[in-house]
Amino acid sequence: MRNKRSIQNIISIICLFFFIVTAAPSFGADNPLKPKVKKSVDNAMKWLRASQQKNGSWSDNVGVTSLVTIAYMKSHRGYNEDDDPFVRDGIGFILSNVREDGSIYKDPPSSYNTMLALLALENTKNPKYKDIIKKAQDYLVRIQSDEEEGYKPSDKYYGGI
Repeated sequence: MRNKRSIQNIISIICLFFFIVTAAPSFGADNPLKPKVKKSVDNAMKWLRASQQKNGSWSDNVGVTSLVTIAYMKSHRGYNEDDDPFVRDGIGFILSNVREDGSIYKDPPSSYNTMLALLALENTKNPKYKDIIKKAQDYLVRIQSDEEEGYKPSDKYYGGI
């Protein structure tokens, strides 16, 4: 129960963090909230740093780790794996869970974790992940609901996972 609560807390903070990070750029330079927003983001990043595990993950979960590393890269600080050990270690954890079939996950659901890992790797803008990204994309396309599973393009769930 404690681990589940911990994951819920981290996801809640990440959601708030994403909201703040995406809202901050829309503030004009003279908006009095801008410094407070940046301080809130910095505080969230400080809290997240303290909760990163030794294996580079957050909650030993590919999806959660992907969300946190994306948040770091999208923050006003613009962290990346070259200048931030928390991003570098998070990406390292993600890469340690790449599978032969292109999926990227430690625990199911493979589709959700692969999708988030794909976004994290793409956000690094690092060309050395090109092949991993392509295999993950191919994996996600391969597991979509289509004619092979009996769906027609007109079906409600056609193309879903």
